[in-house]
Amino acid sequence: MSSKQISRITVARQGEVHPGVNYDVHVRIPALAAVPWGLVLAYDVRSSPLDLPGEHGIAHRTSTDLGTSWSEPSWLTKPGSVGTGDASLIATDDELLCFYVSSDDKSFWDDTEPGPWGLWLARTPDGINWSHENVTDQLWPEDAGSLFASSGNGIQLRSGRILQPLVIRRRGTQARYVAMAISDDRGRTWRIGRAVEGCDETKVVEIHDGTIVLHSRSTPHRLLAYSFDGGETFTEPVPDFAEPGCNGGLAYSPDLGLIAATIDPRFATGSGTMVDPTGGRGTASGPDWSKRRGLVLRRGILPTDPGNDSPAADPSNSSATSRTQALNWSEPLVIDDGPAAYSVAVALAEGIAVAWEHGAYENIEFALIPHEDLPRWAR
Repeated sequence: MSSKQISRITVARQGEVHPGVNYDVHVRIPALAAVPWGLVLAYDVRSSPLDLPGEHGIAHRTSTDLGTSWSEPSWLTKPGSVGTGDASLIATDDELLCFYVSSDDKSFWDDTEPGPWGLWLARTPDGINWSHENVTDQLWPEDAGSLFASSGNGIQLRSGRILQPLVIRRRGTQARYVAMAISDDRGRTWRIGRAVEGCDETKVVEIHDGTIVLHSRSTPHRLLAYSFDGGETFTEPVPDFAEPGCNGGLAYSPDLGLIAATIDPRFATGSGTMVDPTGGRGTASGPDWSKRRGLVLRRGILPTDPGNDSPAADPSNSSATSRTQALNWSEPLVIDDGPAAYSVAVALAEGIAVAWEHGAYENIEFALIPHEDLPRWAR
């Protein structure tokens, strides 16, 4: 495991004053995108660490110097009686899109209908002027008890198609699956792709040959799947590297390959040593939060990737992975060896930008890891 001195900055912190909010602020759920006017980081502003329902809103900040400094917070959605949260940003050719959900009195775990629970799409051409559209009816499957857009970021493909992973809970159960929200007209209309069973909060990227790689939260291993038809369908997910179960980041660069930001279970402090600040409302998280430690970056490159310096690049290497198997990954680079949770990653020309929840949902942190500091394979 590689450990370097990573320069990081706190972008938002618990208790920080936000305009018009009269409660003790809790910050959660980072979303990140690179746009012509800089880096945009969105996050939930909550009255407690708990998920919806609640008087939650979504703030965003902008950096014009690669994350060295950030603007004061602006509202994407102001906190109110109908709470909002779980932002996912998508940088397109000419706009920044943001999926988020709303709720007046329902939890994701309650069976509900469009109305009390909403899925929204906001868009802006400049980071200042936002418009908002309710897209729930376009994307609510018949079997859904509830759904949300997997927070962090979605993608625009080279073809112009836009993909946003949705997490859908089947009505009357706690079983969840993922399907892509798909738009072929710049986000004006949407439809839903085929279910990817067993997956939870998910990130997707498009690699050099047009294949879509899906990486999903799960435990005891993350899940990996591929799409060869632009996100309409995916292969059956297979276990990838070990993880305690947390929303992670995924980015791709033709020169670097896949970059995954996740929690490493080797940092776990032992059972019962840290209580989940949310009280364990999620069905799988439980009250013990001791495994939510150690945010790391891993680098994974498919055998056919350009610039591949992995041992798997050698066709004679028997460990080379195929497109339907788990990947070979580098040793992890430690970004945060303390308590940490949700993360999101974006590939830039200057390196990999990462935003994450630090501590027991105390801060939103940001770091830019230069290419030369990213992990490599031991030969």
